[in-house]
Amino acid sequence: MKHLLLSAVALMGMAFTMSGCSSDEEKTNTLNGTVWVGEKNGTHTIKFAEKTFTYDYVYQDGNYKGHDKNSGTYEYQPPVVRLTSLDKETNKMVTNSAKIEGDKLTGDGFVLHRQK
Repeated sequence: MKHLLLSAVALMGMAFTMSGCSSDEEKTNTLNGTVWVGEKNGTHTIKFAEKTFTYDYVYQDGNYKGHDKNSGTYEYQPPVVRLTSLDKETNKMVTNSAKIEGDKLTGDGFVLHRQK
């Protein structure tokens, strides 16, 4: 009887262990606190907060130095991040998508690397 009871307790423990969180539930859907930097015709930097991001672009063309900034919101459904911000030329909201693979964020025409 004692052996049967121990077997039942062991089976319940195994069942409990196997019913834990799935890998999908353990994934985080935030990039909060991460910084991504790339060098292409200047320095591009994206900094993520809990639900928002800031974009900073510093460049130099000959003697001319420039600096562009933008900000907006983002949604992260691994591996895709969607960045929504105001297009300053059209004065309309636009959404751009990028993909994160390891320490690399790749979008249309750019590659940024996660800073540690």
